[in-house]
Parts: sequence; C-alpha cells; structure tokens
Amino acid sequence: MTPALPAPPVLPAVTREIRLVATPPGLPAPEHFAVAEAPLPAPGPGQVVVRNSHFLVFPGLRTLIGGEVDGVPLPALHAGDTLFGPAVGRVVAAADDSPLRPGDTVSHLLGWREHALLPVTGCTPVDGVLPDPVAHLAQGSAAYGALTRLARVGPGDTVLVTGAAGAVGSLAGRI
Repeated sequence: MTPALPAPPVLPAVTREIRLVATPPGLPAPEHFAVAEAPLPAPGPGQVVVRNSHFLVFPGLRTLIGGEVDGVPLPALHAGDTLFGPAVGRVVAAADDSPLRPGDTVSHLLGWREHALLPVTGCTPVDGVLPDPVAHLAQGSAAYGALTRLARVGPGDTVLVTGAAGAVGSLAGRI
C-alpha cells in the first residue's frame, strides 16, 4: 500500500496586519497604529504565502509615514495603509508552478503582517545562508551581500567606502 501524502497546509481565511491610523506629528506612538484583519487568499500562479516570523522596524519607515518624499524609491504611507518592510518567514503555501515549497525560509519586503501573499520574485531564499534567519534583517547582511554579490570583491581588492554610507558602510569597511 502506498503511504498517504501529507495534507496540504490549511491557510486561515484571515490574517492580521499593522495599519497606520493617523500620521504622527512627531515621534510615532501606539495610538498611530492598529491591528486589523485582512482576507488571506490562496496563492495564484507565481505566488507564495509566507508566515512571517521576524520583521525589521527600519528608520526610513518614519520618513515614509510622513508623506511623499522626492527621490525616495518607496511609496509614502497614509492613514489606512498597511506598513511594510524587510521580513523573514517560512513559505506555508505555494502555487504549483513555484520553485519555492512550503517550509522554505525566505526574506521579502512585506513585514508588519502575520502572513504575506507575494510573488515568488519578491522572495529571496535564505535557508542555511546564515546561522539564524533573523540575521538577514541586519545591516551586516546588506554589507556582506553588497561586497560579495554585487561588487564581487575578492582577496587583494581595494575598496573605498564613503563616510556617508552609515551603518551598512561601517560594516562594509569592517568586512
């Protein structure tokens, strides 16, 4: 007798997310945000559902909450919008055509929610790359990735890191 295949994961019909309730005049406080329920559809072609385990509260989010900013390649956030940012989680459902499978750990940019429905192209697999998946949310991984994947720096190379590069640049200099 052939063993039965495991049952596909049962997705909840709704998920929770953090929304901006009002634009703060100064520093954001709890009253500027609310937990809201949202429908969670099954993934369509080229999509996955990720259950987030960690997300980054990045400083640039405050700028985006303030409204439109010229030259910023991210959308401004207005009252009623769901917050976003870097996140790490596990794929819990995937379309049949997806190269990602349930159980895969990925990073993506739809944090601030329990579950994220997103295109496979918006996910970066992170299984086994660093000892702890949450490390993918730190500046160190950005610095390391920029040096090794983008710049392809190797032994003996000389690298100039500008003083305006901030925390990521400081770590790139150390690496």
